[in-house]
Amino acid sequence: MTWYARHIIAENNPRVLAALREDRRLEGHVYVVDSLSSFERSEREPYAIVIGDPPETLHREVVHRPAFPEAGLIFVREVVEADGHAEEWFGPDALAAKLDAELALALEPESPEDFELETETETEIGGVLRYCKALAQRSQSTVCFFSVDFWGGDCEDARGYVFTPNEEIHYLRRDDTMVSARSSHTPKRERRVFAGDALTLCLLHFDVLLPSGHFVPHRRSFPWAQFRDA
Repeated sequence: MTWYARHIIAENNPRVLAALREDRRLEGHVYVVDSLSSFERSEREPYAIVIGDPPETLHREVVHRPAFPEAGLIFVREVVEADGHAEEWFGPDALAAKLDAELALALEPESPEDFELETETETEIGGVLRYCKALAQRSQSTVCFFSVDFWGGDCEDARGYVFTPNEEIHYLRRDDTMVSARSSHTPKRERRVFAGDALTLCLLHFDVLLPSGHFVPHRRSFPWAQFRDA
């Protein structure tokens, strides 16, 4: 797996893509992943035994497809914290210079209504979150900012911020099996706890169910270059 992922994830539709293309500061950082078909694999699996002398094992060809929306997803990457190790690690893929409140103004003449930022980390990425909220409202689409850190294959920190035209939900990792979430649609933005992981809960908003929590675009070897928007 990658050491870090700092992705704006959005529905793959013309409204989102047009809005992102308008902002020249994002040039080279927008990726349209319309399919993960190249990651499909097939294998022969036993499914029955015919009683006889000798018995015969019957096999069938099974195709394993990565969980992904039929229309694909759009990614903006890597939206990292300025002057941190992630910026150094990603090199030219890093989008650290865009981590500021002015980023939101690329899509709207006025920044959207603010929301609560409870932690120091959230305050540092406030400009990115406002950008995602503006993009969701303008494109009438679902947009997410997802951040995760891995170390030795284990997840150390994961948080996701999902924005729809009318709602926002923040998912924060509590431990390996539980996620704390708060929604703008609950009274006083009350916090709830869900079983699962932050990425799986975020991707459910894009009609994607990760059966194992493994997300192909988070592989360190994922070929991002072939999906870069021209």
